Amino acid sequence: MSLLSLAPILFLLPTLTTAQDPPPIFPTLDSLNMLGTGCPLGGGGIGAGAVNGTPVFKFTMWNLNLADLDSEDSDSAGEDPDDESRPANSVEKFCVEEMQLGGGPPGYRIRIPAVTVSGVAELEEGSALKVAVEATLGDIEGGTGELTILPADVTSSNFTAHVETSPETWSDCIADDGTVPFIRVKTTLTLYREGDEPTAGTVGSDDESLDNALSVHFQAIWEECE
Repeated sequence: MSLLSLAPILFLLPTLTTAQDPPPIFPTLDSLNMLGTGCPLGGGGIGAGAVNGTPVFKFTMWNLNLADLDSEDSDSAGEDPDDESRPANSVEKFCVEEMQLGGGPPGYRIRIPAVTVSGVAELEEGSALKVAVEATLGDIEGGTGELTILPADVTSSNFTAHVETSPETWSDCIADDGTVPFIRVKTTLTLYREGDEPTAGTVGSDDESLDNALSVHFQAIWEECE
């Protein structure tokens, strides 16, 4: 996806949330890359606005279906080969967002306290959806988190997972040239059966419209270095 198409989404809306009251922060998006089985073909999500200055991405093709477990090709479809915590009887997809921001405030640092994932889902009793996130800030592990969505958490076929990361981890201080430490956020969705019964469950929709797309938004806050 063209970086130019994201510029108005990122930088003409309110600045990133701050822990204190620094000067106005208007970072620039110097590079963007996405990779993984949950990323759309072409390597980019669709920018759909911004919250507190960070983009909200929509993924129209990030679909999961427990019926795939019963197909002949279900053994490795969509899974992350590095994921050793994947539950049995599950299907999963992941996407890694990599961003290089510039124009940051020298003498400040950044962290990712939470990632919010929302979309459409149909979960029968006995099925569940695990949402896991990992953040990296430059060479520093920026925290991890996960949240499980159960059938009772789905309202009118919609779910929202606000996944907080821990431990509280900050990046290195931003240099005088304003280059922000490289941001990497990995989001993994794992749809699984809690038992051996062939329960049904889906995430996403065959309708590839933005109304039914999976939404991913990572929050960022700034703090002046001590």
